[in-house]
Amino acid sequence: MGDLYLISNWIVTVALLLLGLMALLRNYKSKINLIFFIFTLALAVWIMSSYISNDTTNSKTISLYGNYIVFLFSLISGYLLAWFSIALSENRFAEKIIKISLFPLFIVGILCFTPLIIKSVQIQGSVYAITFGPLVILYALSLLGLLTYSLIILRKGVKVSRGSKQQHLKLLYVSMVIALPFLVITEFILPTVTGWFGLTNVGILVMILPTLGLYYSVVRLKLFNVRLAVVRSIGFIIAVGAISLIYGIISFIVIKFLNFNKNVSLQELFNVVFIIFSSSIFYPLLRFFRRISDRLFYQDSYNPQNLYDELNSLLVSSIDLNEIIEKSQEIVKKYLRVVFVDVEIIYQKKNKPKLSEKFDNFNVDNVLNYFLKNKQDYLVVDEIEESDLHKSNLEKNNISAIFRLYSKTNQRIIGYILISNKKSGNILSKIDIKVLETAANEMTIAIENVFHYEEIANFANTLQSKVDSATYKLRRANEKLQALDESKDDFISMASHQLRTPLTSVKGYLSMVLEGDAGKVSKVQKDMLDQAYFSSQRMTYIISDLLNVSRLKTGKFVIERSKVNLAKLIEEEIAQLTETALNKKIDLIYDKPKNFPDFYLDETKTRQVVMNFMDNALYYTPQDGEVRVELIDKEKTIEFRVTDNGIGVPRKEQVHLFTKFYRAGNARKVRPDGTGLGLYMAKKVIVAEGGSIIFESQEGEGSTFGFEFSKDKISQNSEADS
Repeated sequence: MGDLYLISNWIVTVALLLLGLMALLRNYKSKINLIFFIFTLALAVWIMSSYISNDTTNSKTISLYGNYIVFLFSLISGYLLAWFSIALSENRFAEKIIKISLFPLFIVGILCFTPLIIKSVQIQGSVYAITFGPLVILYALSLLGLLTYSLIILRKGVKVSRGSKQQHLKLLYVSMVIALPFLVITEFILPTVTGWFGLTNVGILVMILPTLGLYYSVVRLKLFNVRLAVVRSIGFIIAVGAISLIYGIISFIVIKFLNFNKNVSLQELFNVVFIIFSSSIFYPLLRFFRRISDRLFYQDSYNPQNLYDELNSLLVSSIDLNEIIEKSQEIVKKYLRVVFVDVEIIYQKKNKPKLSEKFDNFNVDNVLNYFLKNKQDYLVVDEIEESDLHKSNLEKNNISAIFRLYSKTNQRIIGYILISNKKSGNILSKIDIKVLETAANEMTIAIENVFHYEEIANFANTLQSKVDSATYKLRRANEKLQALDESKDDFISMASHQLRTPLTSVKGYLSMVLEGDAGKVSKVQKDMLDQAYFSSQRMTYIISDLLNVSRLKTGKFVIERSKVNLAKLIEEEIAQLTETALNKKIDLIYDKPKNFPDFYLDETKTRQVVMNFMDNALYYTPQDGEVRVELIDKEKTIEFRVTDNGIGVPRKEQVHLFTKFYRAGNARKVRPDGTGLGLYMAKKVIVAEGGSIIFESQEGEGSTFGFEFSKDKISQNSEADS
């Protein structure tokens, strides 16, 4: 009997763990799937530790600690059963109560490892008996309270739920009502009251009942949507079992009649031959048993995509209403394997519902009012309250569900799809509901197209004249916009030239004052003048950007190349930013390369690009940050990089970064006065000189801006680029 108990325990344990694992892998983000997985894990630990604690071949110490684990995981399993029942029935009030009970149950769980609940163990016949402590009654009340509470929740869920959800709850409730009393009597009441532990092993076997109930919920009622994995595993297990049975029968015959057990070589030869034979027949057997399991469990299986493809092919190829209705009914009926499908069109030009002549006392007008009142896209009969007058009428006509054909464009119901019960007797699954909802939406569009086909044909001429009129107005508006755009460019060009001369004068006088030509300057005055000089320098760059944009529009943007030493140019621009970096407490690092070669570039425009990249890095890097400037001489290329640890550029905005007047959202918050022209012009300049922009960024971690040139393109002077 000991082997039977062990095998039974292993079967139940593995079955529970497989079911819990498949539910978790199916949707690990689902709360109910996660609770169920933990619940099956706790049950598995409880079942196996119960066997270990009762096995008299183990020492008393192992049995004692095994019983500690049994009592703890009995409590945990009861708590998780309550949670699973709550999640399955979606009872929010019960969820609050079970949360409150966690702390006292935690205390009871700790007491399970003390003599207050289990004093000692001793052998009693073929099992270990327990000597209970004084607080065992507290433990018993806690466990019974959890189990009773779970049954109450399940019972209430059965009463208020409908459809497949009600069937899941009912099946779990019935299996628990049968299993739990027997389990409590054999595992707790008899041992506690009489001191007899003879049925403790037998009591565990009753867990086979709820395990089978859960598997039935998965396979027939589609709980957790892991039906395919379970059915496939059943086919695999049967195939393995069949091969094991064949091996056992052949081994018995060979050993019994041919005396192979006396010859080791013949036994090894027999095993090798059987392994080869098993490998050759395993997959044919697996396919055979899978076909059988599919017939048993997948009578209603179909590929939704095939239904969509066939239905779409019909809807896009026909404008005949009768053809659309008749063939749509055939397609849905074929794939869902229902007794009938009926499409009722209630909207005609007068927008009045009509009575269906196909059903006994079935008034579409009543159903129309029901949908209008409840604002539902579909109605599943299993989910309607028993007291609802519609339910008996629908069941009488063998209608399982109704899906409305609702025009979102005109916000009106134009008809229904009436779905009967399935030929197999199964209920409509969630997948079926989703498929029918999608089919209803597609059919609505097609039917509306039929209704409006003539209107669209008549409207074509009117529409063409309106389009011609709108096109003429748009053309005139576009001409005005072009004229305004030219005026804008002329104004920008004129204003920029007019601003340049006084700004140059301002910079010159500021420089002279800072150098002491007008007398000694105090530290406070110097700081203020430095800010004024820096601001005027920024204004110079903005004016240059505006002029370059204007030149791009007029075709006067020219690259004037001359011999330039980039290392020296960068050093000069950094000197202008040193004071700014010190004020912001930012480390501005530049290792000037030795013997950097000269190249032919537009010095003024390249200088502006370099300054723009470094200026931006300083602005968008917080205090105590770092800006690193690098000029790298490679074998075939040169690279200039400015890397900071500032605010970075959001990924979704990076694609727009080098377009005219565009600035990232976080940059606008830090520096509201920017124009959005700096990066735009930088890219124009570098590309015009034959180079490419370097850009890398991660929001919150910093950015790298720079450019790269092939040495071949800038090693010698050429005619001006435009």
